[in-house]
Amino acid sequence: MHGVLAMQTVRIVVSVLLGVSVAACDPGFCENEVIEDIYSKDLSHVVTVFDRSCAGPSPIVHVVAIRKAGDQFDPENHGDWLFTIHGQSEVHTEWIGQSRIHISFRDNGDQPTMRTEWNGIQVFYN
Repeated sequence: MHGVLAMQTVRIVVSVLLGVSVAACDPGFCENEVIEDIYSKDLSHVVTVFDRSCAGPSPIVHVVAIRKAGDQFDPENHGDWLFTIHGQSEVHTEWIGQSRIHISFRDNGDQPTMRTEWNGIQVFYN
C-alpha cells in the first residue's frame, strides 16, 4: 500500500515539474512591457520599443519592432523585430526620414541582434 501511494506521489511531482518546465518555454509565459510607440513622419509605420521578460533565469530583453500603422502590435512576431539586446541597456530609437530609423544603445557586453532593413526601411545604429 505504501509503495503504491509513494509511486502516485512521485508521478504527481514529476507531472508538476514537467508542466512547469514546459510552461517556462512557452512564449505565453513572457511579459511584454511597451515603453513607447514612435510613428514615422508620414504616419505609415510605427516602431515599438518594449521590454520582454520570460519565465526562468533569462534576463530582460530590450526589443525594437516595426509594423505598418494600423496593424496590431504582436510581440510574438519576431519577423518584425529590428533590434534585440539582453540585460541592462539604454535603447533610443528615432525616425530620421520617411524610411530611415536610427537606433542607439549602450553596449553592455551582450551581442545584440541588429537588422539593417525591413521592407525597404533602412535601420542605422550608433
